[in-house]
Amino acid sequence: MVSGMDAEARANIRMKLLFLLALFLTLPAFVSAETVHSDDLVIRNGLYYKKFTNVPFTGRTSGRTQTTFKDGKNTVFLNVITRAGD
Repeated sequence: MVSGMDAEARANIRMKLLFLLALFLTLPAFVSAETVHSDDLVIRNGLYYKKFTNVPFTGRTSGRTQTTFKDGKNTVFLNVITRAGD
């Protein structure tokens, strides 16, 4: 760092670097999330699994129900899409 900077400027630079580091470390979690149709999930022992797997599902669903899952647990319910008359 430049020795002519005051403490406030150094603190601002540190905060920006910490923010960028946190963004860099969490970005792969958002990018790598898998999306499957909601009909492709099954419930076993209270956890959601992609059909024919033994690993709790992490990702998002598409289809009539759009939900986010982490380690087989429902974390965010987005919405239910219905057709007219349903």
